[in-house]
Amino acid sequence: MTMESRLSALIRRQEVAQLGIGEIKTTEFSKIGPQHQGPDVHLGDETFHSDDDGKIEEDISLPTSSRNIIGKMSWFWVCQIDVVPGYVATPWTSQFSTEFCVGAITVILEAIGILTDYSQPVYLDKSCHPRGLDWMKSNLSTFPPYGVSANHHHGTVISGCYSTAFFSAFRAPLFQIELLRHYGFQVDRHQPSDAANLRSRLTELMAIDSWLSYCGRQPEICGHGPPSDPNIVVVGVGDLLYTMPKLIERTMESFKFEFENLERTAIDGGQQIVQQIAENLLDTLGWKVEGLSPAEKLFALVAMLRASKMALSIVQGTDTSILRDILLNDVQVHLV
Repeated sequence: MTMESRLSALIRRQEVAQLGIGEIKTTEFSKIGPQHQGPDVHLGDETFHSDDDGKIEEDISLPTSSRNIIGKMSWFWVCQIDVVPGYVATPWTSQFSTEFCVGAITVILEAIGILTDYSQPVYLDKSCHPRGLDWMKSNLSTFPPYGVSANHHHGTVISGCYSTAFFSAFRAPLFQIELLRHYGFQVDRHQPSDAANLRSRLTELMAIDSWLSYCGRQPEICGHGPPSDPNIVVVGVGDLLYTMPKLIERTMESFKFEFENLERTAIDGGQQIVQQIAENLLDTLGWKVEGLSPAEKLFALVAMLRASKMALSIVQGTDTSILRDILLNDVQVHLV
């Protein structure tokens, strides 16, 4: 392939990533099965496999009418971004704001607390998530179990030993929802944006993906019981493994004003207002609008938490929009 054709392909891929459009055709992908050779996750008598040995080929075509339009990264797409080892460098740093992301994280953490009688999340007094760090050092990525691409089927459960807890909305115990350090760290608007801090956030996102992927395999979320119990009754109408991206986008837009203008957290005098917004969020996910079951609400909240943390990493990551403009507009680049 010539340099010119490589640049053209890169430009087209960046346009697709910016616009969130295009046709992606998967020609080969290894699903979970007996032939899987990836790392294992051991929990009790069950073994969970990572999902990173698939081979993917993409055939991306961009509509002619959209080739010169600068796209926008929305919540619909940001909630599906894979967590890749390394740095966070994108052309979308101006698409979100720190105030919005931290406000969303603050309210979502409170909502998770209300839903779990404040037993979750669990905070680890560590700068990086241990399992996420090991996974990153193995040069492996993670992704959630929901998404437009069929490649997101099942998600990624990373290898390691897990602490479990019982959740009232689920029959089986689940992994603990583990976050870094402490509550004050999670809702701090002035966290450093250096490379080391961003990498530590990626390890946390990998752990969140693991929780979502395991939770997404429970009958309360995936909509069916195990083969040994075909008559199991599943409560919930969300079909979240297929509708989650749109639900996240819809909910984030509905609470945009509240998240963006939340000035205080639960530790600096804002407990009452944070709790009120969190209860309204739970009602919106439940009887008011979405009609989700308690199990689905917890799953949706953790997915929204992931989206907020991913967006915050993008905001504080490296801005590559100048490079994109050069690739798209500089005639000399095309003549190389």
